[in-house]
Amino acid sequence: RKARVATFFAAVEKAGGVPVRDQTTVAFVVQAVVPGPLSVAGSFNSWSKTADVMTKVAGTDLYYLIKKLGGGRQEYKYVDGKGAWHKDPNNRHVAWDGIPGQGLGKFNSVIPPWGAAQTKGRLEWLRVKSPQLANTRDVFVYLPAAYDLDTCKRYPVLLVNDGNESIARSQLDQVAAATFAAKKASPAVLVFVALASLLGVEAILGA
Repeated sequence: RKARVATFFAAVEKAGGVPVRDQTTVAFVVQAVVPGPLSVAGSFNSWSKTADVMTKVAGTDLYYLIKKLGGGRQEYKYVDGKGAWHKDPNNRHVAWDGIPGQGLGKFNSVIPPWGAAQTKGRLEWLRVKSPQLANTRDVFVYLPAAYDLDTCKRYPVLLVNDGNESIARSQLDQVAAATFAAKKASPAVLVFVALASLLGVEAILGA
């Protein structure tokens, strides 16, 4: 069954990743590496920890929930059996969760709108391995609203160190989006390279 789960997730990723959705329904699926049971809390259920409990597939670590949500944009997190919150490890669409903190910043997973052109920029989350620094870190990529259009042009790229903090503490992605929308600057792709830890400059320089 573990092999089938791996094959399933590979097929989902090839088809565009999670969550799996159509115009009216979203299927949440995740492999749990945290204590169960799991539930889904999000903007669609007032961030309730108990409203949408997931079902575990017998003999596996796979949990799922199928829910009618309509075609609009939603944000969510998974909640484990101890009440801790987690973004979806397989969903590349994210947004800062809006909770101020002194750490590296936390993110919600995002369900993009169905069948509609993006009206504002968005963030995609990547995990990038660095052989030179011998670590793997988060990279958050801000994409302008018109990036997904069939006639998308090439955009300049701005590289931002302390990337997660630039989003969580300064909301630089939102500042950029507002600046581009007001036509005060030409749209650009922003690449936020996150710290591997709270080591600051040492982490950036590999010292």
